[in-house]
Amino acid sequence: MAKSFLNLSNFVAKARSTGFAKQNKFEVEITTPPGLMFNPMTGGAFLSILNCEMTSFPSLNILTRQLRAQGPAYQRPTGIEFSGEGIPLTFIIDQDMQLKAFFDAWLFKIVNPHSAEVSYRDQYITEVKIKQLNELEEVVYEITLYDAFPRSVSLLDLSSSSQNSFHKLTVNFAFRKWISAHEWFQNFDLSPSADVSGYRPTFNDPYKNTRKKQQVSGTTFGKPTEPSYTVTNPIGSTTGEPLNPFNVIVP
Repeated sequence: MAKSFLNLSNFVAKARSTGFAKQNKFEVEITTPPGLMFNPMTGGAFLSILNCEMTSFPSLNILTRQLRAQGPAYQRPTGIEFSGEGIPLTFIIDQDMQLKAFFDAWLFKIVNPHSAEVSYRDQYITEVKIKQLNELEEVVYEITLYDAFPRSVSLLDLSSSSQNSFHKLTVNFAFRKWISAHEWFQNFDLSPSADVSGYRPTFNDPYKNTRKKQQVSGTTFGKPTEPSYTVTNPIGSTTGEPLNPFNVIVP
């Protein structure tokens, strides 16, 4: 009879060799949105928050739909949901209240408290990184929240009977999607496999590929003109006429 691998000795050996991820070993990094330019904590473009007391790695759900072609019904995936309602981040507030003022300014940048005007999206969205650390304070796992922004902040209670308590601010961040990073699947191919016809769809992820702006020399009726290519004395040519790179007869 085969022996099960799930036994106490194997569990202890695994714990001694690799250990386990600890909940208190984490780090949060927030990129200051373009509308704020800098943050009051460091004055720079990044906010590495050491006083983030508690947060979570967001959930991930595959949306499905029940289908029945023949026989028992089954579930087919139709999309993906990145817990877009948001995740909470709880911070211990510094004595100068700079962190509280930073999030106040961020929310006021999203919606002007005087005119109630909403800013352009690229002025208040940013990236938030949540990192899991090991015992050597090395990053072993990381997720990035894209198009993130604070949607609400919690109350800060004041009480004369609280002598040794600290302010703790909970900020709920909304976001569009999150992507994880781990050495196990750094080169993992997420593209769909080829179908029976050999066709394999491709998708350029806008979060990985930087879009390059095309420079247009001139326009005709609002449409960009074709670029001109001129090569003198091409190979096999003795006339010195320009080379047509599209191999089309030019009248």
